[in-house]
Amino acid sequence: MRRQGAINVLPAALGGGDNGILHGDLGYSTYDGLPVVDIIAVRALPTIILMGTAYLIWLTLAILLGVYAAVKRYSLFDSA
Repeated sequence: MRRQGAINVLPAALGGGDNGILHGDLGYSTYDGLPVVDIIAVRALPTIILMGTAYLIWLTLAILLGVYAAVKRYSLFDSA
């Protein structure tokens, strides 16, 4: 008999059965009824692209500001 309510996170050897988070079963969305794994898979690529773009912009900005601070040693910008 399966309990209702709490998510089963125990491995099968400890009485967890074949369901639960450790087995990749994240359940179904309460919003639209789709499997949560499918929703995460669809939204992962745009998130990774956004994260990579932001990283490249900030890395470029940090290198440029670092070079400027090195060229203008002991200036007000370098002290800030």
